[in-house]
Amino acid sequence: VVVTAAPSAEADRKLLSTWCGPKVSYASGGTTRHRSIWNGLKALAASPPHVVVIHDGVRPFIDEETLKECATLAWQHGACGMTRPLVSTVLLPDNDNFLSQSLNRSKYR
Repeated sequence: VVVTAAPSAEADRKLLSTWCGPKVSYASGGTTRHRSIWNGLKALAASPPHVVVIHDGVRPFIDEETLKECATLAWQHGACGMTRPLVSTVLLPDNDNFLSQSLNRSKYR
């Protein structure tokens, strides 16, 4: 199931049908990421799979081996999540909106 936002749904489906063929089904995106995930899961309700892989399109370049490893671990343990090192700077402002603290990114994912 590919979940797509309404403004680009038709173009997305046309593009994906060229590469993925009839195996792909589609669901409409929601107002939030969580709602979009829920819509995709609901689309699987008629024939639920043993493992569901949820991948956001913001980080599209993931290798097949990593996806397979995650799916295998989810099957074995009931769930699996992949993380990447945090690259954005996270700042904590004080009450006057001045910089109070900056997180050490190496500690977070």
